[in-house]
Amino acid sequence: MEADWIAFDRLWHEALRDNQAPYLHMREFAHRIGAFTGWTEERRRALLGPCVQALNSIPAVAVGAAMSVADFEALHSEARSALGGTLGAPRSILLLFPRSCSWRGSRWCLRAR
Repeated sequence: MEADWIAFDRLWHEALRDNQAPYLHMREFAHRIGAFTGWTEERRRALLGPCVQALNSIPAVAVGAAMSVADFEALHSEARSALGGTLGAPRSILLLFPRSCSWRGSRWCLRAR
């Protein structure tokens, strides 16, 4: 598994270097702002293609979740603690899913060994 990440890292950084991109953050890339201001569609595709190929080269499991802010705020502290796993109750919805996904992802990795 470590070899997969080493290969991914090499491919990812080659794609960035070859396309003179300091990084790839979709928040900026999708809206053509920040480091991607003024990029042509051709240049965008030249970067995105190899980055997607790098992602597809590793055995990854996508993890995600969604909840409305109103639903989160309506939860009592015990329910928030349960959602946060062993890390406890998150104070903000912005902390809930990274914590929850990390905890659940680590549990999955332990079972997959």
